[in-house]
Amino acid sequence: GAQFFTKKRDGDFEFDITENSLQWKHASALLAPNIAEKLNMFNLKNPLAIHCLLGGNFNSSGDPSINVKAKVKNNTLTTPGGMVDSCSFQGLYTNSFDKSKPLSNENSAIELFSLQGNYEQVPFKVDTGIISNLDKPIVTGTLKSDFAVSRLNHLLGETMNFTKGRANLNLRYRADIVDFKFTKPAIDGVVNIENADFVYLQNKINFKNTSLSLDFSGEDLLLKNIRLQSGKSIVAMEGSVKNFKNLYYSAPEKIVVNWQIRSPQLYMGEFLGFLSARTKKPVKKSTNNNFGDQLSTVLEKAQANMHLQIDKAYYFKFLATDVKADLLVSEAGIKLKNVAAKSAGGTFNLNGSVAQSGNSNRFAINSNVDNVNIGSFFYAFDN
Repeated sequence: GAQFFTKKRDGDFEFDITENSLQWKHASALLAPNIAEKLNMFNLKNPLAIHCLLGGNFNSSGDPSINVKAKVKNNTLTTPGGMVDSCSFQGLYTNSFDKSKPLSNENSAIELFSLQGNYEQVPFKVDTGIISNLDKPIVTGTLKSDFAVSRLNHLLGETMNFTKGRANLNLRYRADIVDFKFTKPAIDGVVNIENADFVYLQNKINFKNTSLSLDFSGEDLLLKNIRLQSGKSIVAMEGSVKNFKNLYYSAPEKIVVNWQIRSPQLYMGEFLGFLSARTKKPVKKSTNNNFGDQLSTVLEKAQANMHLQIDKAYYFKFLATDVKADLLVSEAGIKLKNVAAKSAGGTFNLNGSVAQSGNSNRFAINSNVDNVNIGSFFYAFDN
C-alpha cells in the first residue's frame, strides 16, 4: 500500500510505501534507471518485504530523497562476488548517506545489518556491510566466521587439501566493484587455524596437528604461532611478508617470505618432496576474481628466505646436531648459505645450491669437514 502526504510548502510531497512480498528486480524497477542499474548488480531469489519513503518537491528539479528498508530471511543472494546461500539481513538503501552532501548516486549507499549466510560453503556473519558511492561502488565491512577448514578446499585449488581442523576469521575488508566484479579485495585482521591436517599438493607432503595465525594488520603479512608436524618431524615457525598487500595482486614474483624456523627434531627424508621442481599449471580464469587462483600464482612465484635452527636433523643413518642454515627458495631452486652443524664428533659447514628441473635435481656444494670420525661419518652415507 501507499500513502501520499502534502507538506506546508507548496509542492512538497512524501510517499510512504509498504510491500510485504516484492521481487528484487521489481523493486529496483520502481527507481530511476541509473539507480536501478546499480541495484541490479545484486539479486534475491525470493521476494522481500520493503518499506519505502520518497520525499521531495514537485517544483524542484533535483532528485527526491529515497530511503528503502528491507528484511530478508533465508534467501539466496547473488552478488558480483558470487552467491550467498541461507542469506538473512536487514537492509537500507539511501541516496543521502552523508547528510551534509547533496542527494546523488555518489552519495547513495546500500547498508546491510546482521548479514549472515554461506558463501562458497563457508558460513559467515557481517554486523554491518556498506556499499557506498554507487557511481564508483566500494564495498566495506567486517567479516566474522568459524568453520571446518575443509570447507576451503575448493577455493584453494591445487595448492593444499585440508582433512581436519577449524578456522576462525575476523577480517575488515574493502573492495571496488568494477564491471560488476569485486576487484582486488583488501583485507585487514586475523585468521587463525587450529588442529589442522592437510596435504600440500604441490609436493605431496602430509602435515598433522597444524596451527597458524595470519595477521593482515598493516601493509605486511605476519605469520605467527605456526606449528607443523609431518611424520616424526616437528617444526615451529614465525614469518613475515613485507609490503604484502601491494604485491599480492600486482607483483607476486616480488613477494619474499622471511621465515624463522626452529625444530627439536627434523627428519629430512620426510621433506624430499620440496626438492621437486614447482609444477607450473595454467591459472584458471574466474569470473569472480577467485582468491584461490591468485593464491596458486603467489605460491608459485614467491620466494622464501629461511633461517633454520635445528637441534637434531636426521637423514636415514646420518645425524647432525646444532644445525644452523640460511635457505633461499625460489622458482629457480634452492640456495644454501652458512650451513653449519655437528656430526660424528666434529663439525662441518657448507654453501651450495639445488637447481630443480623436472624429475632431477642438480647439486653444487662447497663443504668443509673438520675433526669428524671418518668411519662414522661415511657409514651414515652407506659409504
